[in-house]
Amino acid sequence: MVLVESVGRGLDVLRIVNERADQNLSEISSAVGLPRGTSYRLLITLEAAGLVERIDSGYRVTQGVCGLSHGFDDDWVEAVANPIVRDLGESLHWPITLSEHYAGHVVVRMNTDMDSSMTLEPVRIGTRISMLGTAAGRILLAYASPAKQRSLIEYVRVSQSPLRADIGGQFGEIAALIKARGYDIMTTPKGRQTALAVPVLNDQGLAVAALAVRYFNVAMTPDEALRRLMPSLAASADAIGRGLLAWGRTAH
Repeated sequence: MVLVESVGRGLDVLRIVNERADQNLSEISSAVGLPRGTSYRLLITLEAAGLVERIDSGYRVTQGVCGLSHGFDDDWVEAVANPIVRDLGESLHWPITLSEHYAGHVVVRMNTDMDSSMTLEPVRIGTRISMLGTAAGRILLAYASPAKQRSLIEYVRVSQSPLRADIGGQFGEIAALIKARGYDIMTTPKGRQTALAVPVLNDQGLAVAALAVRYFNVAMTPDEALRRLMPSLAASADAIGRGLLAWGRTAH
């Protein structure tokens, strides 16, 4: 039997991180008995796979580890967000999407695409979309902790196109603008729709998810969209955040 040593080392690192959250690189390296450089490369790999995340100087496992033992099943979406998002979709009529960060991408957790008559191209639940090229992704980046933001941008730089890397290098200014106004608005990749996104915040003011609405560009200007859609969108995101706090999910 031939064993793949690097896989075993990666699993050892994952076990150590799982045993105690917020250990730094030196602590993990010492516990697993590997050089710092090797431990760092394994941690970056686990982070890219969505199993580990870096918070300030420490590391912790993510909800992605749930998928190692059974199908990914995080029922906060069903328990807290689903009724609020459904009500918002019925009120605005435009398609609504709830997304969160996972493995360097934005992952669609739920939407009202199939319920809206104004859906141009339905997006499937579980679809991964760009972190830097979408309003929802930029919301999640802007409202991440500084260390997590740097880590995510570093991942995008090495894994996506040079264009994305250039945008990533300028993201500090973009993040400041997004947080100052409390939303992001971007034309969708194919250019016929615009997405308006706001953060769902935890008790630390960090983004747990992004709530977005898509509308046809010919239907209204961005200023009109802000006036007509933003109040309900922001109120719904706030309601989800309060619901998550009551439900017991305070960090992401």
